[in-house]
Amino acid sequence: MKTTTVLCLVWLLIICFIGPIDRLAGQSPNQIQRELIIKFEPSTPNPTIQALMTAYNATELARSPLCDFRLWRLDSLLWIGGDPYFLVDGDTLTIQQSGDKARDELEVESAGQNFQVEHSDPNTPNGAICSRSFPPAGGCPVTVAVIDSGVEPSHPHLSSWHWENFEEPVDGLDNESNSLIDDRIGYDFYNRLWMPRDSHSHGTHVAGIIVKEFMSSGANTIDLMHLKAIGANGRGSIFAAILAIDYAIEKDADLINFSLGYRSTRPLTEKLEPLGLAIYKAGLHDILFICSAGNDGADIDASTTHFFPSEFNLENIISVAAVKCPSLSLASYSNSGSASVDVAAPGLAHSSVLSNGWDYKAGTSMAAAYTTGTAAVLATHCGYSTTQIRDAIIGGVEEVGLPVSSEGVLNGNLALAALMSSPPLPRTAAADGLENSLRLYPNPSEGPLLMEWWDGMDREITVRIHAAQGRLVLATRLASQRGQNRWNCPFPATQSGLFFLT
Repeated sequence: MKTTTVLCLVWLLIICFIGPIDRLAGQSPNQIQRELIIKFEPSTPNPTIQALMTAYNATELARSPLCDFRLWRLDSLLWIGGDPYFLVDGDTLTIQQSGDKARDELEVESAGQNFQVEHSDPNTPNGAICSRSFPPAGGCPVTVAVIDSGVEPSHPHLSSWHWENFEEPVDGLDNESNSLIDDRIGYDFYNRLWMPRDSHSHGTHVAGIIVKEFMSSGANTIDLMHLKAIGANGRGSIFAAILAIDYAIEKDADLINFSLGYRSTRPLTEKLEPLGLAIYKAGLHDILFICSAGNDGADIDASTTHFFPSEFNLENIISVAAVKCPSLSLASYSNSGSASVDVAAPGLAHSSVLSNGWDYKAGTSMAAAYTTGTAAVLATHCGYSTTQIRDAIIGGVEEVGLPVSSEGVLNGNLALAALMSSPPLPRTAAADGLENSLRLYPNPSEGPLLMEWWDGMDREITVRIHAAQGRLVLATRLASQRGQNRWNCPFPATQSGLFFLT
């Protein structure tokens, strides 16, 4: 599903961009007090940054080694309703104390306050399980990253579907030199532990829904990467979620399921707000991001309380509402919005839970998981781009007049038909510095292939080449140098046909 993967592990330390705010505006309900995440412009002198830290008695809790996001705790500000006064206007961050005029104005790439992320699914599921048909799977490998409460790894429904990081044996060592030890099937970014073990059940239930979609479609080339970002109380932080997104990018995930979210009383701007920026970067790496629309029973287009990341206007997001069956009407708890929500899917599911058990749960979390499972099955049909898969899911719904942009309910067979109605588009990763420059030629070919690309930095990339029928011809890792690169693909001249970078 990818053309190439740039190994760019970026420990983004995140928050939500607050947008222009009024000093006396009320606190957004999910803000984590006193924590600011900020990314300065590269031209900002370090003495200026250090002086700002000193002025506000700021403690740098963490910092991303590559993209240089900084997580600060500011202890010297006079707090307004639990918050300092942050004003982000365009690219300018202003920090000031109550009653003062602007104290500091600095050019920043991204800034805002950390938020608490959570699932908010109803506790009393009711209704009927939807009767559905399932599209047949193809043969291409697909990796789905599930960012949630983790997984019960030994559950018999899930144990054979785990993604495995073969470069990281469980030996107590950081074999990849990425500051993570023994991240074999994923990682626990909530507790910073090697095993993403579920202590809540939400993640295990969501993963089970996705696996059911695989099994019902006959798929056997899909793996689940488990990334824990919330704890036993069903809550976590965007900080952990962004670290998980970065990990999914670095480890070549094809899709991300994010059955979580947070509320804000202020609109947020996607590419300036760090979570939105992280999702955008995932899209540059050909990753489709599927998220729940939330469970407040609100039209989030009109509501004064916003729900993210559902409302981010990004081309690689599918936001999912929930319907009840058999009526296919909007579930009473589900958020909706003709501008902010894309499709709907069943909200009730019977799936895996802790202690190797099974149970019913309902919510837009479950609807997102159904949609992720269908998207993964579509992705097993080789050569189609993330944009094509997203368009097929949104365009291939069963239209029933719902208050979402597609007006319809997820339908796997209609989505597959929509996907197959156009030819595959070989994709090019638009990762930072590659400038969409990858070329594979001559293609079609009756002999060896030459790959050329331009890169903005020195790094390592992973390349997989598939024949048009989906058969993997070659997989290798290459050193990519700053500037122009060329590589002669070393498979035999007897190979011929049309080839795709994935």
